Amino acid sequence: MTTNNPYKFLIHAIAFLAMSLGSNARADEGDSRWKLSGGLGIGMLHAGYGINLAVKNDRNLVFTAVGCGQSAWLYRCGDQFSIGYFRSGLIGNRSRRHAFGLYAGQFERSETTSHEETRGLGAGYVYFANGMRAGGLTLGLGYEVGQTDGRTDHHEFRVQLGFQF
Repeated sequence: MTTNNPYKFLIHAIAFLAMSLGSNARADEGDSRWKLSGGLGIGMLHAGYGINLAVKNDRNLVFTAVGCGQSAWLYRCGDQFSIGYFRSGLIGNRSRRHAFGLYAGQFERSETTSHEETRGLGAGYVYFANGMRAGGLTLGLGYEVGQTDGRTDHHEFRVQLGFQF
């Protein structure tokens, strides 16, 4: 069972606008042009288990994701979504495989009859096996804090396992 979230469209529209404006951006480095990317998997970059759409260069990844909460099964999949930003090169200037970032979104839906939604913020680390700019395996770990109906009750570690094209 899914409900219409009035903020979901707004969040995706802002993310799409940011990606559209950033797609033609250039920096001083020769290989830093932005390119469109997609991914699938489970974890922070995929709103539980799901897919993402991103723009990335050799140091930055900006994404929006839709999926199912990690604790849900496919037949109980709700409207999970997130937007976020990850940056590599924070550990040594040459390292493009290790990225740290922040993300926000709707993480879980309760199993009660009221189907309360949990929204919150997360921070995490992702390892890009072939570097951030190239496609490949992603592994990571994050921590989320969220609220359900105005009370802080969501504290969870999130594992990342996926493939970014």
